[in-house]
Amino acid sequence: MFLGMDIYSWIAAIVIALIVTFLPITLPFKIVLAMVAMACFYFGRKYYHNHKNGGAETPSMSSAESEALASGILKALGGKDNIVKVDYCATRLRFEVHSYASVDEAAAKAAGAEGVIRPAKNACQVVIKGDVQAVYDALRKQL
Repeated sequence: MFLGMDIYSWIAAIVIALIVTFLPITLPFKIVLAMVAMACFYFGRKYYHNHKNGGAETPSMSSAESEALASGILKALGGKDNIVKVDYCATRLRFEVHSYASVDEAAAKAAGAEGVIRPAKNACQVVIKGDVQAVYDALRKQL
């Protein structure tokens, strides 16, 4: 976001400026084309933001739910002694673990995780449906 405008607003402003500047038509037609372009970008952007996640909002969790999920994931990963480092992104909790064999994928799924990904020997990622940051915060309190 730059000067209060996101990328879609900047693209719309550039397209409108090009329409008004370079098209060899009369001014009233340029104004109408600029308004049509602005409406297309406005409604297109609004549609995109409302439907990029299938039209659904990210489900929120209560603090009790996020603490229960964090506790279950912590047990599934072998306890706090097995955790070296924890971080998160939009959909996952990312862990660096001491013992790769201590990670129990079935227990993590039973605790409420969508799945477990193992990208490296001492790393695993727990996919969560919902508010990942709330689960991360609850997990940090337990560590």
